[in-house]
Amino acid sequence: MLWTRVLLFMLTTTVYAFAIMLTTFLVGNALGAAISARWVAPRVKDPLGAFALCQSALGLAMLGSVWALARLPVIELNWLGGTTTAASRRYLVNYFLDALVVMGLPTLLMGLAFPLMTTAALRQAARVGARMGRLYAANTVGCVAGSLAAGFLLLPGLGAYRSLALVAGLQAGLGAWLKWRSRRPGPAPGLRLRWLATAAIIPPVVALFGPADAFHATLNAYHAPSRLVFVREHATGTVTVHDLPNGDRLISVDGVDVAGRDFMLRTTQKLQGYLPLLLHPRPQRVAQIGFGCGETARVGLELGVPEYTVIEICPAVFEAGDFFQDLNHGSHRDPRIRRVIMDGKNFMRLTDEKFDVIMNDSIYPGSSGSSALYTVDHFRACRERLREGGLFSCWVPLDLRPDELRMILRSFLEVFPHSSFWVASNCVNKNGVIIGTLEPLRIDFQRLKARLAEPAVRADLEAIAIPDVHDFLDCHMMDAEAIGRFVRDAPLNSDEHPLLEFSCARKLPWTLRLRLALAALTAHRAPVTPVVTHFEDPERDTAELHRRFEATTHIFRAQIAQLALLPRPRRQELDAALAACPGELHVRTLEEELERSIRDLERLRKQYPDNRVILERLADKYYVALRFEPARRLYRQLADSRPPPSPMVFVHLAEIEFNLGQPAAAEETLRRGLRFWPRDPELHDRLAGICLRTGRLDLARRHIAEARRLAPDNPIYRDHEQAIRRAAQTGIPAR
Repeated sequence: MLWTRVLLFMLTTTVYAFAIMLTTFLVGNALGAAISARWVAPRVKDPLGAFALCQSALGLAMLGSVWALARLPVIELNWLGGTTTAASRRYLVNYFLDALVVMGLPTLLMGLAFPLMTTAALRQAARVGARMGRLYAANTVGCVAGSLAAGFLLLPGLGAYRSLALVAGLQAGLGAWLKWRSRRPGPAPGLRLRWLATAAIIPPVVALFGPADAFHATLNAYHAPSRLVFVREHATGTVTVHDLPNGDRLISVDGVDVAGRDFMLRTTQKLQGYLPLLLHPRPQRVAQIGFGCGETARVGLELGVPEYTVIEICPAVFEAGDFFQDLNHGSHRDPRIRRVIMDGKNFMRLTDEKFDVIMNDSIYPGSSGSSALYTVDHFRACRERLREGGLFSCWVPLDLRPDELRMILRSFLEVFPHSSFWVASNCVNKNGVIIGTLEPLRIDFQRLKARLAEPAVRADLEAIAIPDVHDFLDCHMMDAEAIGRFVRDAPLNSDEHPLLEFSCARKLPWTLRLRLALAALTAHRAPVTPVVTHFEDPERDTAELHRRFEATTHIFRAQIAQLALLPRPRRQELDAALAACPGELHVRTLEEELERSIRDLERLRKQYPDNRVILERLADKYYVALRFEPARRLYRQLADSRPPPSPMVFVHLAEIEFNLGQPAAAEETLRRGLRFWPRDPELHDRLAGICLRTGRLDLARRHIAEARRLAPDNPIYRDHEQAIRRAAQTGIPAR
């Protein structure tokens, strides 16, 4: 358990990560037992003494695993980063290697030890069965007691680092004591005493006097180069707070971000409160599953909810609220909030209470166990806990595969036929909120406008560029009918078939997942006007909502183009948004978000001038912002570096060179890319385009055929292939 608590910060909290750790543990034990049974146990004259040596070696090996855990990010980068595996499976290979580096030798020694004890028991003829039974019973009791002590005593009391060092010391001390009591002759007494003292003393000294922050580099692995300002280890999770170089702050549980100061996160945290609490006419009793940084609860308290319950499984999250008082205004300590330390799913199943609003502010569904908060079973349990006229809301991440997003919305729609999905367009947003009501949703325009005009509410929403009722309503993405079309034929996610937990754990770049999900959602977008009642001026207000709807649709398309690194289509869509709604605020906030990203990366580049990840991200930001000259310099620097960068570096560099009137340089860049990445379809497609434009149709056909072979389902390559065929038939190259 102690190993897994730290390893999950590198392997992530997925079902695959836990399966990998368990597999490594069992394989190490089995291999050690096989070696011991075949070559060690039959040959030793003193099996108990050999067991003692094995235990001491295990203690020292565990001490080595402590060292490895503390340096795992560096080990992975320098030793494991060169693993040559298909991209879709490489992360699993690295996960296995991470687990092997930490657990391999100790588990091997664990496996070696047990056959030695059974051999010692079998060498005494009398009462063999009784001795073997006691041996197995002691081993089982020890495993159970160790698990309980690790979770409920060691982790909260000492932390993972000192707990592991202490356990290593106990192992080494046990071996030393057993060896000391062994009656078999061995090394000289003085030498044996020195060896045993060293084995018994070093691990406890490390446990007591070693640095408590030894694992902080590993806990901070996916947030580097941030500064870790808070760590609290608990049986239910390790809560960390990270200060990023750009001034943002994040709170994470077991390495999964749950809230923070970032503009996108603040948009989500506020809308998770304002959407359900303002769409319900008079919420009196509210339950929120998951606390985060406390900003959503702060919204509920400031809106005047008299009975507010927060269900949070990890009590350390409330402690971390001290670091977000500018966002939560002290809600983490507010006596008006009733705190229930419990799993949210079980609370909804077991409680007899009923609520006007239930907010499912859950964690990313790919995290182990978290998909249980996105099942039809959980949604049904929450529906049963709603009062008459009640409303249920659920946070939904958008950086999912479209099929995973459909699965969530399909499961929700199964329980709440009256549903609507909401996404703010003020940034490249990874988050949405789905709302379910017991009756068809009706939004009173005048009542909503009056609430939004309250000074505190208006100022709070202006900070996320949602200053009025039209902008608030324009967050509407889909109604129940549109959701039904979007999720048609999607499977249900249920407790019996938790498909989402396995699917979300399979990695794809978040930009690709978000781009595909946004494209699918935008294609099914529906206006909010059919569910709005009591307009002040129906003609004027519906016209304004229509203008905002048209502009926001262009903004979402611009975001899709930005995620695809298509700078000119992005600019065209933003211009179309301004044409539909002059002065559209979210065009400005998107541009500001991009400029903030560029400034942040420029600062990081000064700190880490040779970091290729930072260089490529900065080059991509310059490229999408149409700042081609600085992008070209960085792409050229990356293209000349070794090992070779990603294929898209060569693609974007060639695109810039071609647009600058240098087709020969662009072609040479693409050919260089193909020398490193001969199976990349995009490089073949771009080279086919240059050959087509320069009249070399045979080469164009050859490269587009290879692109189609490598990516047969790509519709863009199919269109390009048809264009080359038309050019061959007419003799006129495409321009």
